[in-house]
Amino acid sequence: MDIVSHALMGGALGLASESSMKDVLIVTAFSVLPDVTQIPIYFKISHQHKRLFWLPKHIDWMDKNYHDRYPGWAAVWEAPHSIFFLLFVVAPAVLFFHLPKMAIGSYASHIFVDLFTHKSKWGIKPLWPLQFKFNGLTDTWVWQFKRLVLSWLFFGLIILLVRWYS
Repeated sequence: MDIVSHALMGGALGLASESSMKDVLIVTAFSVLPDVTQIPIYFKISHQHKRLFWLPKHIDWMDKNYHDRYPGWAAVWEAPHSIFFLLFVVAPAVLFFHLPKMAIGSYASHIFVDLFTHKSKWGIKPLWPLQFKFNGLTDTWVWQFKRLVLSWLFFGLIILLVRWYS
C-alpha cells in the first residue's frame, strides 16, 4: 500500500482509540514508520531517473529490479516489515517510552495490509530474516494516481465516520 493510505489508516485507528491529538499523531506516525527507511532510496532512484522533484514513478522500481541488485536496500525495507521487528523493537520502544499502545496496533496494521498489497519481488517477508515470503494479491502501490486518490478518499471517509461516531 502507498504511504498516504497507510497514514490515513493510522489516523483512523488513532481517532478511534485515543482522545488527545498528540496520541492520534503518534499512532498515525507509527502506521507509516515501516516505510520511512525508504525515503533516501526514493530520492536515489528518482535522481537516477532524473525525475521532477525527485519523485520516482512506480515503473522505476519495477524496470531496474532494484530489489535483487541492491540486497542491502531490500533488507532495509524488509526488516521493518517483519513481525520480529514489531515484537522485539517497536513494542518494547512503545512500552518503554509510554507511548499509546495503539501505536503497536497501527504499526502491525501496516505490516498486515502490506501482506496483501505487495506481490512478487516486493512481497512481504513477515518473518524476516527468515526468507519465507508472502505473495500478496496485488501491488496497490503501483496503481495509477487516479486509483490512489480513490483509495485516499475511501480512507478519508472512514476517518470521517470514525470521527462522527466517536
